[in-house]
Amino acid sequence: MYKRLKYIVTTFFLIYIVLPLFSQGQQYTNEEIKAAFIFNFAKYITWKNENTIKTFGIGVIGPEKMQSTFQSVCSKRKLKNDAPILIIQIDDIQNIPYTHILYVDKTHCEDLPEIIKNIKKNTLIVSDNCADEQNIMINFTDADPKKKFELNIRNILFADLEISRKIVTLGGGEEANWQELVTKIDNQLITATQKLQLQMEQIKKQQEIIDEKVRILKDKELEIKNKGAAIDSQETQIMNHEKILRYQKYGIAKQEDKIKEQMATLEKQMSSLKKQQLIIYLFSALFVVLLSLAYVIYRSYINKKRANKQLQEKNNEILLRNQEITQQKEEIEAQRDQIEIQLDKLLQQNEEINQQKEEIQVQAEHVNNLNKILLKTNTVLTASIEYAKKIQEAILPSDQLIRQYLENFFIFFRPRDIVSGDFYWFADKGDNFYIAVVDCTGHGVPGAFMSMIGNTLLNEIINEKRLSDPALILDRLNERILYALQKGLTGEEVQNDGMDITLCSIDKKMTKMQIACANHIAYLIDDMKLSIIKGDIYSIGDPLTRRKKIKFSNHEINIRYIVCIIVRISSLFSNISRSLFFSRFRRIK
Repeated sequence: MYKRLKYIVTTFFLIYIVLPLFSQGQQYTNEEIKAAFIFNFAKYITWKNENTIKTFGIGVIGPEKMQSTFQSVCSKRKLKNDAPILIIQIDDIQNIPYTHILYVDKTHCEDLPEIIKNIKKNTLIVSDNCADEQNIMINFTDADPKKKFELNIRNILFADLEISRKIVTLGGGEEANWQELVTKIDNQLITATQKLQLQMEQIKKQQEIIDEKVRILKDKELEIKNKGAAIDSQETQIMNHEKILRYQKYGIAKQEDKIKEQMATLEKQMSSLKKQQLIIYLFSALFVVLLSLAYVIYRSYINKKRANKQLQEKNNEILLRNQEITQQKEEIEAQRDQIEIQLDKLLQQNEEINQQKEEIQVQAEHVNNLNKILLKTNTVLTASIEYAKKIQEAILPSDQLIRQYLENFFIFFRPRDIVSGDFYWFADKGDNFYIAVVDCTGHGVPGAFMSMIGNTLLNEIINEKRLSDPALILDRLNERILYALQKGLTGEEVQNDGMDITLCSIDKKMTKMQIACANHIAYLIDDMKLSIIKGDIYSIGDPLTRRKKIKFSNHEINIRYIVCIIVRISSLFSNISRSLFFSRFRRIK
């Protein structure tokens, strides 16, 4: 199977190299074909400072016939940086000017060691059927019809040249075993995907724990903030009470000073009263004076009594205020004790919060490390899948190949993932050519491998089984898919993989077309009228086909006018992500 696939891919690559130069369909000589190969080799080789190339030189050591052949095939074309091509005939191998490519004819194979000594580095040598394997770089070989040329990668690299992996694979180098490489990439992809899923689940759980702790932390920080605001408010109240207490103490001290002054005045009055009594005893005769003195004494007594009463009231008021101040002081001291207790609790909670912050930081570092591992794993997986994309694109038919049979067409192919489970297929066999549009089960890498299986089986059925009827081809494809996917499996292990396909067979005279559809619908526009071709309800590899023998049916159409046929993959109108259109088959009169 590997040799068959390699032969198919190599044949496609040879057509891709030669076809752009010779598209008129006439017969060409072996020298013209080799000149075309050499022109296209330059597309897969990178020279040093090739951005500065102004003229691309190709030297020819051999008959003048080869020089004229190169001139006719390559001289009017352009290569690196759209530089014109200059063909140089070299007759003296001792004095070889610098050229980017040097062709050595088979008549000069024995001079190959001497030629290598006299050329400058960064020159690609293309030889013709030379047996000197140690000195060749790219060597045409006619011994093996399946292998048009051979490579010596070591000599190419020693010449400071870079070579594309595509030409290395198709040239027969050690990297040609691409099938083992794809298998290895698939195994690595499955293992890495499983690890990635496990790591994603762990990260998701850890993220949930971190989110919960962050939420608790935010609630505690809000609680601490509210308690701090309450403490600030209480401290403000305490300071206000202390200010009031100081004002009250100041008022009491001031009132006590006034009382002392009044007591001194009273003592002075008592002393004066005693003197007046002495005067009454001494001057009893003076009645008027005594009466006046009595009146004065009486008035003084009334004033004293009134002053004593006021003093008593003030003393009572001061006593009440002192009691209130004492009670407020006790309440303030009790509030201070409560505040100290709350501060101790807040300090303890702050320590717990700091400890939780440290734990969260450790977990965040762990999550960052996991993210770096995931990023690295994702980069490796993406690179592997990108390389698998190049392999998948290599099996698709080229626009140049289809244009030989269809005058007007276009291809709209946009896979949802990097690699696709859908593909289109083209083949030329006998009097007919075949076009197929295939939608495989699954997307991404699984779908891509199904597309590789489908492409290989279609080529095998057309080229080896020699079947030409589209319905018979689908019958045979269904049998091969069932055998390939269900071999050795029983019961619940049986896979339900397969593909939906539309296969068209068109005769090269463009007079008749046959269509067979497996779970597909085709739209036909003939003479400005739209008709729908409904295919069979079964898919290729459908589980029902294991229980019941089914046969796919053909739809035969006579091509009378300009015809447009649209074949869809999945739902063309709800998901315009991948579809193929073929249009304008002309009637040949």
